[in-house]
Amino acid sequence: MIDGSQKQIDTQTNNTYALVLIGGGSTRMGKDKYLLEVHGKPQYQFLYELLTEMGLKTFISCNAGQVAKIPPGFPLIVDQFDQIGPIGGIASAFLRDMDVNWLVVACDLVYVDKQAISRLLEAISYEYDVVTYKKKRTTYFETVLTCYLSNVSGSMFQQMERDEYSLQTLLKNVNVKTITTEDELLFKNVNTPGDLLS
Repeated sequence: MIDGSQKQIDTQTNNTYALVLIGGGSTRMGKDKYLLEVHGKPQYQFLYELLTEMGLKTFISCNAGQVAKIPPGFPLIVDQFDQIGPIGGIASAFLRDMDVNWLVVACDLVYVDKQAISRLLEAISYEYDVVTYKKKRTTYFETVLTCYLSNVSGSMFQQMERDEYSLQTLLKNVNVKTITTEDELLFKNVNTPGDLLS
């Protein structure tokens, strides 16, 4: 038997796709972060499987140089913008399909789990442009464990036309629904080898 909350998630996933961001340079790590095997498999594969198991149509967001490194069978969205950060990958996803919501997860968030994704899906409401997490006692939004609703694409492309590529700036200028949490580990970016040990 499926309870009411599960029905809500199933309904929302029909118009929500997932995007695993792997396109960064990984210079501080010294090797590609998306290939780290924190969970016994490459991180991009772990996140792809986690999201697809939740019923989300999922894509890997990569740059042109990474295409050959991803095995066949993983749906790719190749970055159409040159080195402007995560906003370029998200904008490329909207160029593929402007009519869906894009739930974005960065590959260096190694502690993301199904509960964290479910909370985003449950919070989707079209009164808002973005649904995301916000740590208590901070003014900053989480930008890469976030659901960008279809109605935010216009604001995103307008900002990019002004050569402004900060996702924090975007979120400060649109209508954001925030989920607060005390779970600091959820947002821990793995940027260096030491981060995996701390």
